Amino acid sequence: MDNEHRTWSITRENDRTLTLHVSGGLSQDIKIADIKSRQDTALSLVPEGLEALGADTLRDFCGALFGRLVAAATAAAFLHRLFTGFLKFFQDGLDR
Repeated sequence: MDNEHRTWSITRENDRTLTLHVSGGLSQDIKIADIKSRQDTALSLVPEGLEALGADTLRDFCGALFGRLVAAATAAAFLHRLFTGFLKFFQDGLDR
């Protein structure tokens, strides 16, 4: 990575490596020994002015968002169990 300049979020770090968050939900491990310099941008991932919505609105928004995430995760878990059950049923039938 000679002469590369990267601006990504660090998601994990230890004595030897750090993990960068890359677009698309991917991550990349970098050896700390390979890093020539680091600079903290002091930028926040939270959009500027978000606090202007007020505590009640933010609480309601986060609650609604979390509720939808829980519902989606519950549906995904149900579908996984359902399809796993179907696959086992058909596999057991083929094994006979």
